Amino acid sequence: MTTLEMFGLSDLIGHRFGSCMVGGMATRRPAPRWRVTCSRCHSAWTEDHGKLTNAGNLYRCRNVGCAKAQEDEMRQPVGLRPVTNA
Repeated sequence: MTTLEMFGLSDLIGHRFGSCMVGGMATRRPAPRWRVTCSRCHSAWTEDHGKLTNAGNLYRCRNVGCAKAQEDEMRQPVGLRPVTNA
């Protein structure tokens, strides 16, 4: 059992939320914050535990340019979406 599990929080290292991957814990106090990296644009930031877990797969990259590209892609009909090799 990890320290996080003892406090009722799950260990998010390696978990994917939308296009973002959790790399590690940034801080434990006052509330856990995680290092997050976007797999599309490779920008990195820290995020609260609750924001990640509450958003789940709907979590979006904080980079405005990357988020805009994701929105534009989602508006296109499925047959016209660009193919990605990610």
